Amino acid sequence: MDLTPEPTTTSRQGATPEGRPRFRRSRRLGLAAGSLLLVAAVAVGGLALRPHLSRLADHWRVQRLNYIRVAPNGRYFQFEDGRPFIVIGQNEAITWPNMAELYNRNEPEVTEAYLRTLQEHGVNTIRVMAEYSQFDLSYLQDPIGTFVPETVQYWDDFFALAERYGIYVIFTPWDTFWMFRNLDRSPWYAANGGPLEEPRDWLRDPEVIAAQKETWRFIIDRWGDSPNILAWELMNEVEMWWGNTEEEILQWADEMATFVRDYERQRWGKNHLISISVAKNEPTGLLADLVFRHPLIDFANTHLYYEPAVNNPPDTISAALAVNHGVRHALAETQENPRPYLDTESGPISRWPLQRDFDLEYYHNMSWA
Repeated sequence: MDLTPEPTTTSRQGATPEGRPRFRRSRRLGLAAGSLLLVAAVAVGGLALRPHLSRLADHWRVQRLNYIRVAPNGRYFQFEDGRPFIVIGQNEAITWPNMAELYNRNEPEVTEAYLRTLQEHGVNTIRVMAEYSQFDLSYLQDPIGTFVPETVQYWDDFFALAERYGIYVIFTPWDTFWMFRNLDRSPWYAANGGPLEEPRDWLRDPEVIAAQKETWRFIIDRWGDSPNILAWELMNEVEMWWGNTEEEILQWADEMATFVRDYERQRWGKNHLISISVAKNEPTGLLADLVFRHPLIDFANTHLYYEPAVNNPPDTISAALAVNHGVRHALAETQENPRPYLDTESGPISRWPLQRDFDLEYYHNMSWA
């Protein structure tokens, strides 16, 4: 697959949803390590980009028919033709090893070889965020409303490779973990010209929400016709960082899920699945209603960071018991409104990296729990 990079320049044209060019300094992405977390499967119009940023997916077109759906009984995933789909996968990020090399088409063969290796070992799903805010080099927009051509190109190339190697993608726009920690330098923050005055506004301010919708509009226009999107994840850990009430979270989710579903159907005539993740192992109240019972959310999605069994594991068995408990809890919560359940993040976040043999046994036990 020829991903030969074009010559770089000292300035570059940004791409806005309206197609108006803006100029900013060129920047390159360096490699940075990140912790790997487990995905456990259980039950604009008018975009203007430089000519060399045309989608590689256009040269690797696949039949745009077989989207992944929820099975009629509500418990499993399947393709539109009825074939079952069982999620086996992991989290990735733009800046992580084997993924960063695709940025600027620096060493795209490294990322291609990595995806091919995942496929050969049975991995069929990757969960990724459109931008990874640990470093400002991988923003999707900077400033807000200007879509960074190199990042757009990255995802063009990534989706082309995903389609080639049969990798399905859970795609969410914002890495809220690092975004919140680095809010002082985020393009979304008001001090940097963005619409976000304070964290709580992330889910309640009309101007912020309008900008979020434009982000989704861009994503759907650009990549929404790929059959290798398993699902749109509206927000990562929606309740964790912003200080919003459960009522505000639910109102935001209602509005954004409706927008994404309606706009995608208008744009492409059909929809991908929609999900949203929470950080709580066992959400209650309105959060439980959102995750396990909301009519616009197609499958349940929690993060099983049980403390200390998963976060800081004392042995390789405790984590398996905790995850098994979390899965049983989620399945019980969805009995009356059947839907698939995914634990889309688990791992030793307070004790990383683990010793290799311990790590392998720990993840093995959690995966089979």
